[in-house]
Amino acid sequence: GKMSFSSEGASSTVGTMVSSAGWVSGNSSETHFYVHGGGGNAEKIGKTSFASGGNLAVTYNGGNNIADGGSCTEKDYGYCAGGASAGTNYYRYAFASDTSISTYGTIPAAKDAVSGWSSSTKGYFVGGGTTDIKGFTFASGGLQADVGDLVNTNYYSAATSSTTYGYIAGQAPSYSDLIQRMSFSSEGNAADTGANLTRRFGYKSGFQYL
Repeated sequence: GKMSFSSEGASSTVGTMVSSAGWVSGNSSETHFYVHGGGGNAEKIGKTSFASGGNLAVTYNGGNNIADGGSCTEKDYGYCAGGASAGTNYYRYAFASDTSISTYGTIPAAKDAVSGWSSSTKGYFVGGGTTDIKGFTFASGGLQADVGDLVNTNYYSAATSSTTYGYIAGQAPSYSDLIQRMSFSSEGNAADTGANLTRRFGYKSGFQYL
């Protein structure tokens, strides 16, 4: 579904998924949005147009398990890190030619249910049953480096990026109302914002502004 940022309120149906799926992640180009993995879509990427909507069309259906993981976005590329049994790789695909993905680097240790942040120059994979914040540069990829730590051990959280901060809220299976953030300019440990969700949440996703 989609929701207007100007008026907010209820969302409306745009189309249907590639197939029924849970724990998906996604990316956005300037013209399309993409959905990765999730249950029966563990090795698939689907996309549809912001302008016209409609059902997701499969752009990639390969041998890389990208389910239950996180995602990061820059102008020309989408990035995804698999969770569950996907191992330590993270992947990149070009929005201009989105029929294939390639390994772009590695995470120091396999993580399930990670969340993702995007600054203008770097991607971050966060949590995944740990307090870890791991970062990589969009330009060079490679092994993700330790950036800092979250306030708490984190699974299945809603991650959101502004132009200056990465935010993460909630968690599962022990639900939380905590909202924390990290500055992209200084990095380091995340801090409790002092604000809270209206109730304890888990298994959620967030929006990104770039």
